[in-house]
Amino acid sequence: MHVKLICVVLFTPIICDELKLFKQCGKTRSFGTAGIDFIRINPCSKNRGDEPCAVKRGDTAVLEIGFTPKISKPVQRFTAKGFWVRKNSDFLIPNMKTNGCDFATCPLENNKPVVYTFKLRIPIIAPSMMAMVRWIMKSPDEEFDMCLEFPVIIK
Repeated sequence: MHVKLICVVLFTPIICDELKLFKQCGKTRSFGTAGIDFIRINPCSKNRGDEPCAVKRGDTAVLEIGFTPKISKPVQRFTAKGFWVRKNSDFLIPNMKTNGCDFATCPLENNKPVVYTFKLRIPIIAPSMMAMVRWIMKSPDEEFDMCLEFPVIIK
């Protein structure tokens, strides 16, 4: 019985931070030229996977997006931009570095899984709210383009 309890405690953080509440952007039926393998946010309090992540003001959240490109040629570089989506307006995350290759291994290759890892400091002055986050990744020639959205609660 103690072994089961230890396993549950040890593996809970890994299970809790993987999001199931993500979707493609707008009215499209796909994420673009990639398949989404997973999305994780750490720390992510009070999340069972089927609820929005709650992040605290003043904390640094680590966003991981696992994806597999479906492209016809290697992509040497791409941009990645995050937006807060509120009341039909998109607000670019301030001071965000947008060179996607700084946060993932480039070049991107067809059917080769990639993990994009981005650290985002949640400003202490951010309002408490539930927000939708939109993440757009795109190569200059648009060989690779991906867009996804997920909800986040800022406490």
